Amino acid sequence: MTTPTPHAPLQECEVMVIKSKRLAVHPGEGAPPSRSISLSIIAAAVVVALLCLAPLSVSAAGSGIPPGYSSEIIQVKFRASADVARPEALMPAKLQGSVRNMRPLFNLPKAKLNNMRGTNLNLWFQITLAPGTDAASFLEELRRAENVEVAEPAPLPQPPPATTPNFTGDQGYLNPATDGIDARFSWTRLGGNASGITLYDVEYSWNQMHEDLSKVNGVALLLNLGDAAVDPFRDTNHGTAVLGELIANNDTRGVTGIAWGATIRLAPANTQVLGYNPANAILLAVADGAAGDVILIEQQTPVCGLQQYGPLEAVTSVFDAIQTAVAHGLVVVEAAGNGAVNLDQAACGNIFNRSARDSGAIIVGAGGLPAAVRIGNAWPFPLMAVAWIYRDGGWRGHQRLWLALRERGRSNQSQFLVH
Repeated sequence: MTTPTPHAPLQECEVMVIKSKRLAVHPGEGAPPSRSISLSIIAAAVVVALLCLAPLSVSAAGSGIPPGYSSEIIQVKFRASADVARPEALMPAKLQGSVRNMRPLFNLPKAKLNNMRGTNLNLWFQITLAPGTDAASFLEELRRAENVEVAEPAPLPQPPPATTPNFTGDQGYLNPATDGIDARFSWTRLGGNASGITLYDVEYSWNQMHEDLSKVNGVALLLNLGDAAVDPFRDTNHGTAVLGELIANNDTRGVTGIAWGATIRLAPANTQVLGYNPANAILLAVADGAAGDVILIEQQTPVCGLQQYGPLEAVTSVFDAIQTAVAHGLVVVEAAGNGAVNLDQAACGNIFNRSARDSGAIIVGAGGLPAAVRIGNAWPFPLMAVAWIYRDGGWRGHQRLWLALRERGRSNQSQFLVH
């Protein structure tokens, strides 16, 4: 078996199909609540963008200076007739002692500014006031100077005009079937928000500083001593979107995770010392977890001698790691991959024949209508199909505010199952 390498994050789809030998306990059937009561937390990811983020500012102080403007820095434009070679000499004598420093407002070379069309930008300067100077009085006096055309307090950087809106209404997958998995009802049941369960996400590309993911802010990654995570794709899209659908804050802004009550741990599949070693990441989750906890494998690999992607358990080391996890009572949910591969075809041999080789994982795939029970495969096992739509809001603003409103990935459907 060849050594696996990291492959592209999981992509678009419209229907979720779950292949599993396990049966879900549905609320209302009389079964007592358990640590694994939920059937919803693991499914698809694509971060949909919203909002802009500007740096935060401190309100301006100082008599007569309006909010949002500096009481320490003044921007001045001298008249076109003024000789700005020595701008300090153009200042009224009574104000010169109140100037800490003075420099051009625009930092391109003077010759380049001279060659630019439009206003002569060499006439603009920035004045930093000496401590204790009354900015309003300074401005009033400066504006009277005959060489001064404009004198204004410098603007301060401002925060966004409002907090992130509430987008939970756009999370159709939280609604009852056939539009969703009825996560909102599950939350009304004991343990239905996955409280008391630890979820282990095996992948990479996480943004742990996202404003809607407080549960992963500062969470230590599961790594061997002396190792460090390496994101092979150098982005924070896929992993962040998965976390958003799993454990986004249950509040009045952004989105809400399907299993927002769960504890989350992150197991990097690619590291500095070991390279791409998802099997070891799974084992670290097993060592850290307990029976009833859930491991989500958001990875894929070429299968059956093809170039198309399929379940990662085609790699024998991963298969063995999954079996170890299941033997310890952990629930393993595994993405089927984006390849639309018929896992029962002759080229696959018995790799995915569960009567001959069963890892114990719940494999989750996806496909488009009308083949709601196929995904291009001839799976002979019981299936559960749920139809989804995806709305791409485009990427806008700071990554700390990007949100996953709808799932877009084939193997990302796996998030919904963990709940």
